[in-house]
Amino acid sequence: MKKFVCFLLLFLFLVTACAPAPTPKPTFAPFPTSIPLTATSTPPPVVLAGTPVPLPTTVITAENIGRLTQLAAWGNGTIVKIEASPDGSLLAVGTPLGVHLFETESFAEINFIEVKSWVNTFTFSPDGTSIATGSKDGSVQLWGTVDGESQKTLSGSPSAITSLAFSQA
Repeated sequence: MKKFVCFLLLFLFLVTACAPAPTPKPTFAPFPTSIPLTATSTPPPVVLAGTPVPLPTTVITAENIGRLTQLAAWGNGTIVKIEASPDGSLLAVGTPLGVHLFETESFAEINFIEVKSWVNTFTFSPDGTSIATGSKDGSVQLWGTVDGESQKTLSGSPSAITSLAFSQA
């Protein structure tokens, strides 16, 4: 029996020793390997004809900060909240830039309520004729859904408004 076990062990040793070496596998690198930097040219900015573009040598300072103007806004902003009006005829989509109002049947945008401060939340009035927006600057504004005009502004909160509700009374 001892001879058989010794022969079996010798046979297994020879089989594993004479087997071809396994092909190496790539090792996992938790971070990308460095790639040599290559110089690339930056394309000139594309703007509409007639859009005033400041000279690249102009430096923004405390003296000229009042002259800064927004040249363009791309996109509609990130969606913060979506809510349907109480009667289901309107769909309001809130973004930091304002509230987009859509008809629910055609999904056509009928109004955009632009706000001056980042919108955190909004809600419809119970009758659906107004929308209240709560902003990052701590203000609450009441807007008409038909004309998008500001009806009333409440301010004084020391922190951002994150939730709103109308009284049902």
